[in-house]
Amino acid sequence: MTGTEIVIDLSNSSSPEGENALRFFETAGKNLVKAELNVSVKHHIVLSIVGSCSSDKKKSAQNADAPISVTVSHTTVSSEGPSAIASGKLVAKNSVNVSTRMMGYITSMKAEVGQNVRAGQLLVSINAADIQAKGGQANAQTSQAQASYNIARKDYERFQNLYKSQSTSQKELDDMRARYEMAQAGLQAAQQMKNEVNAQYSYINVTAPISGTVTAKFAEQGNMASPRMPLLTIESPSSLQAQVLVSEQNITMISNGMPVDVIFPKNVMEPMVKTRSIDDVPMLGLTLWSDNPHYNDFQLRQIGEELSSEIKKIKDVSLTKTIGGRNRQLQVILDKDKMALYLIS
Repeated sequence: MTGTEIVIDLSNSSSPEGENALRFFETAGKNLVKAELNVSVKHHIVLSIVGSCSSDKKKSAQNADAPISVTVSHTTVSSEGPSAIASGKLVAKNSVNVSTRMMGYITSMKAEVGQNVRAGQLLVSINAADIQAKGGQANAQTSQAQASYNIARKDYERFQNLYKSQSTSQKELDDMRARYEMAQAGLQAAQQMKNEVNAQYSYINVTAPISGTVTAKFAEQGNMASPRMPLLTIESPSSLQAQVLVSEQNITMISNGMPVDVIFPKNVMEPMVKTRSIDDVPMLGLTLWSDNPHYNDFQLRQIGEELSSEIKKIKDVSLTKTIGGRNRQLQVILDKDKMALYLIS
């Protein structure tokens, strides 16, 4: 920002037009002063208004006011431009959701939130009972198609020899050729079906696509896995980026590659890194209480545990937790006389 001084020199005028001009620029000068108190000016400006002279002495007028000198501001030169403050968060540049292409129950979940995994590591296993049944059917169909193909090929070769010795007609040879080609097509279809089943076996075991840290877990062992539904989220912490929400009025200040400062507000403690999962915040909370003196904290907890067991039976309920009340405890009192009978001390 450059320091600026504005000087307005209002000379005497001998005409009404000059007098009106004097009043106009006097008012404009005051408005300019008010305006320049809140904005920056980059150049030194000098406005000199000289009143025009007129030959008509009857219309002459004089203004004995002294020139007005106005100083707007004195600032120092600075390279810093306008700035904006916005809040945001740090996220990983490389983040993937792990899912499966098959529907089935999860038989094994070998990943927990916060665990470091490497690319290709086994994370989830899906029940393969349906695929195994389809695989058995595909093997049986392939064996049947192979047997039909072998018989049709031998019959076709036999009729070719008979046709060469003129022992069969052209029509019979053509029928054998069509039967052979149909058997060959049936064998190829059975083999492709078997290949499809074998390809589905690769989706039973879900592996990590990248190396990183498990940051979210959306399913547990025993849950039903569905296609395109995420099971885990893996993020690579080696490269992080800040996601900041910038208001529309500050968009013009942002340019690609510009440096930014990351600051913490005053009286704010240093950040603490904690792992969070979907189960940290409950979807539903139930409180059990009673005015009946016959129900103490132990009995209320027993009722709560029974209620928790019923809630777990509801579909899509991942986890329940009971807080408060006394747990059941057993007190064992030893009988010394009976222990002595069994030579136990």
